[in-house]
Amino acid sequence: MTHALSLLLALAAALAACDNPVGYQTDHLEAVEVVVLDASGAELARTVENRRWVGPAAEAGLAVPAGGTLALRVRFVTLEGDEVPVTARAGLTLRVEWEPEGLAVHEPLGERDELHGLRPGTTTLRLLAWHGSHADFISPPLDVTVTAPAP
Repeated sequence: MTHALSLLLALAAALAACDNPVGYQTDHLEAVEVVVLDASGAELARTVENRRWVGPAAEAGLAVPAGGTLALRVRFVTLEGDEVPVTARAGLTLRVEWEPEGLAVHEPLGERDELHGLRPGTTTLRLLAWHGSHADFISPPLDVTVTAPAP
């Protein structure tokens, strides 16, 4: 047996015997639920099995006045039960899809978000954890009512 082959076999045996501290890691968000909190941290709505919403805003919907703002904090729940903002992961952003569009808009502001009411009506939003060119997570629709401005 040549010296090079002996060295190669010894190295292979050493690597096979050690515990590899590097595990499977991904920069994708492995979320199973989403939670919507108000500015004070009170829970407004949460998904169950990411199929339906529960909580105060699940039945009545979120409300934002036309010309006004609703401050929110969105947290995604991981498989381990940890609530994390998308800002905790590099390359992720929070996006909002509206149906129909034009009644409200979403403004991401780092650790919090704002919904701005544009004109009175009812719409729905879906929250997306956006990663590059695709969504890692898409919530079910949540009703949003844009109320008429106070006289």
